[in-house]
Amino acid sequence: VAFDELVFRSAEDFRGFMDQILSRGKENPAGIRRFVREHEKTLAALSNVSSLAPVVAPVIAAGNSVIELDEYVFKDVAELSGFARGLAGESKEKPLRGSDFVREHKAGLEALKSTEALAPAVKELQALESTGEKGAAIMVNGTKYSPITIKKGEYLKFGSYPQNNSEVKEPIEFEIFQLFIHRNQNGLNVCT
Repeated sequence: VAFDELVFRSAEDFRGFMDQILSRGKENPAGIRRFVREHEKTLAALSNVSSLAPVVAPVIAAGNSVIELDEYVFKDVAELSGFARGLAGESKEKPLRGSDFVREHKAGLEALKSTEALAPAVKELQALESTGEKGAAIMVNGTKYSPITIKKGEYLKFGSYPQNNSEVKEPIEFEIFQLFIHRNQNGLNVCT
């Protein structure tokens, strides 16, 4: 049996090779996904050979069932759904984790949502976006400030002060270089 650059002396040798690929794929789903992509044409051709189709079909199915969401790799829909349920459970305890995950992976989730089999798990994850902390506004020197989401590298306008040799007070812009997040006495996450 010829398989791209590899040649196997018998169908049994080829079967052993495919079994190894399947076994490694259980431990490394991204690896089997990559293998199926790299050898897609050869696997498709071998799947038309009646004696080899039963050997090749499970490898193709395993590789095609792998789901990649940015840096996350799931071996199948069930694993993605389990991840969504786990994140939803954590979000009840730590609401920012689920909502932050969804915001960070919004584009990837939208791309996966177009696949019918993945849509329910993706919708379950997207529902976490609204679980973020909803703290009350705070007052500082008579000015009301609502809670915001901010990241390193962004700018925050806070307070005002006369600038540019002028008597007119203008907002002060602070660039965020580093965030320290801790819980205050009311149990809310606070950045300093």
